[in-house]
Amino acid sequence: MAYGDGSDDARLRAAWKSFCNSLKDAGLAAFKDASPASPLQRADAFRFLTQNLGQAFDLALETKDPAFPQIHPFVTPTRKLGGDVADFTYRQAWIDGNHTYRITGRKGTARWLNITVQGPRP
Repeated sequence: MAYGDGSDDARLRAAWKSFCNSLKDAGLAAFKDASPASPLQRADAFRFLTQNLGQAFDLALETKDPAFPQIHPFVTPTRKLGGDVADFTYRQAWIDGNHTYRITGRKGTARWLNITVQGPRP
């Protein structure tokens, strides 16, 4: 199998179709009974979904190399978590036990810094 010969096209098409169908199904949550039936609320639900989609791409694709971790913003004014604290900055990086890391910087005006390490994810 040569690179670029199209032999994976069927699998890629199927994966893309599955992704799009999952996204379409996720969008139906904007219409669940517990959600207010107003245009503003519906639009905000879709906005939240697309924000989460952007976060997912950053987390799962763009920054997921523990050999070269990137401490990047996870929550921003345009990408909300759904319960984030307005005074916090949320950043994250992928790491693993096969590497040694060092975080350096200058002390700024923050009175508090919290670093959380989570276990393996499926």
